[in-house]
Amino acid sequence: MSSKNIFILAGEASGDQLGAKLAAQLKLQDPSLIIHGMGSSEMKAAGVNIILNAEKLSIIGGLQVITHFYKIFRAFSCIKNAIKKELPQLITLIDYPGFNLRIAQYAKKLNIPVLYYVSPQIWAWHYSRINKIRKNVDHMVVFFPFEKKMYQQENVPVTLVKHPILDRLSSTPTVKDYSSFKLNKNHPVIALIPGSRREEIKKILPVMIEAKEYIRRKIPHAQFVLPLSSHLDIKDVIAYLTPDILIFRNKFHELLSHCSAAMVTSGTATLEVALHRVPLVITYKVFGYQFAKQFIIKTPYIGLCNIVAEEEVAKEMIQQQAIPIALANEIIALISNESYRSKRLKQLEKIEEKMNQGKPVEAVADIALAMMGERGQVPTCCN
Repeated sequence: MSSKNIFILAGEASGDQLGAKLAAQLKLQDPSLIIHGMGSSEMKAAGVNIILNAEKLSIIGGLQVITHFYKIFRAFSCIKNAIKKELPQLITLIDYPGFNLRIAQYAKKLNIPVLYYVSPQIWAWHYSRINKIRKNVDHMVVFFPFEKKMYQQENVPVTLVKHPILDRLSSTPTVKDYSSFKLNKNHPVIALIPGSRREEIKKILPVMIEAKEYIRRKIPHAQFVLPLSSHLDIKDVIAYLTPDILIFRNKFHELLSHCSAAMVTSGTATLEVALHRVPLVITYKVFGYQFAKQFIIKTPYIGLCNIVAEEEVAKEMIQQQAIPIALANEIIALISNESYRSKRLKQLEKIEEKMNQGKPVEAVADIALAMMGERGQVPTCCN
């Protein structure tokens, strides 16, 4: 066992990105630190010894967890055995609560400190998880002011940091270069953003493709682009696409700055699109949603941009509402109806104001090192 050993566990594409940045910052501050983890390509590139590839857990959620029980059980056993073998000085968990909260419980049995980076969305569903968090998590790091207030009320040590999205926004070129994307600046550009999970692609991308055909009938010169997640391969989407859709990899934010509107699967992407001030419509399909909506989900919205804004800044078309003609009509309105488009743009402007608070994201590494006893004291009360 190394005297400087930390685990970082991320289960999804967005978590992999956060884990990679955290690992890089930790290595910068302490090059001798050994980092093990669950993640994917970005964490591996940042120097993390990947124990389990998170892509193996790429499922859509909801009641589908039941059908993937054996896969999740094997993954949990793999990580638990690695923790028992290495006995790290700290375990950092990134979102993915169904899996990570069980890891937190196991870590506490071994008296290993737990830092949770990115709050589980207990404010939307499963608020009862606050009891497990209070018992098993030593420090929570959150991105949104309303989350900080919630944990303070629950007496859970918490630190608010600025969302990394804001850094990416500031680094996005302000001068639009349509030619580099083979786009015509005189015609609207519509983004199709069907998510980063293969299950989402299967359920949602075909709906977006059909909506595209309706849009083209009303706006013949419309241009369509699909920013491909780094966790997906072209083969995951090619079967659904038509020749008039341009695909781009690793150009998400640059591409968004050229877009007129977007169809977006519910998730972090809704917030990223909103922060780029691109009017959007949110769509989502998942097995078991109606049950969850009735008994589990507590927020009036499912789109993160709406939740942060605390109002509807983008229409949500979920389950039976997620039909091609409905998506198409909303996109057409966002592009062609000047007063409606202006209203949405003004609403989107307010979101960044709500988010531009908190400490720099580098503070997460400082907290981690403090919890390992390398630097100062770990905050014992809410920050």
